[in-house]
Amino acid sequence: MTGPSRHYRLIIRPVPGGHLSFNLAPNTSLGDAVAAIQKMERKLGLPATIHASFQGTTQAFQDSLASQPYLILAALVTVYIVLGILYENYIHPITILSTLPSAGVGALLACSLSRAAHGDCLDRHHFADWNRQEKRHF
Repeated sequence: MTGPSRHYRLIIRPVPGGHLSFNLAPNTSLGDAVAAIQKMERKLGLPATIHASFQGTTQAFQDSLASQPYLILAALVTVYIVLGILYENYIHPITILSTLPSAGVGALLACSLSRAAHGDCLDRHHFADWNRQEKRHF
């Protein structure tokens, strides 16, 4: 071997904190980005001394997802109370609310059947694009 050999030394010092940021790719939802980041975090196998968390909009998104089941339950209880007052009965609101799951399945089925004729109504990016276009007009 000719020439001088080079030796490199990497010195790692403890860092109290670090910050990584990301931007969303076009037509990518925040939920997909969070899932991809968490998947990569698990794949890397970070040591227990490293704690990763989200901040800003992503943290607000995760907080809203954490409270969503309670909000749905509160909405169902509210609808039950209103229907109970309307029909002055305890049983009729339950029979009416019991039709919600089949109505939801029917709505999704109708939406998927009409997708070819009226565009993709299940497209999660459709509403984001519409919102962006509305912001341009104001």
